[in-house]
Amino acid sequence: MLCPQCQCDIHPHYTECPECGYHLGFPNVRQAHEAAEVAALRQRYLDAMKDLDTRGAAAVSQHFEQLVANDSRPVICRRWGMLIAILDQKDELFQTFYGV
Repeated sequence: MLCPQCQCDIHPHYTECPECGYHLGFPNVRQAHEAAEVAALRQRYLDAMKDLDTRGAAAVSQHFEQLVANDSRPVICRRWGMLIAILDQKDELFQTFYGV
């Protein structure tokens, strides 16, 4: 894949560009852009849904998907020590997940 910032050719499992340090996102949550990736993900989803249906669990999965689509919220994941530092210091600045 290419870094969107400097166009350096990098491995898809990297989270940051080794050339310019641009944050690329985490591979397991990065949105698929190429048609082949989208098709492969769609097929994996359909296979999983078929498996759930064979085991009688399709309704549970559909209910879960509805809950996630309607009621999910983003969260910030930080180490406990960092949270304590933010809460203890009145002048502590909070840096975003992406470092901007």
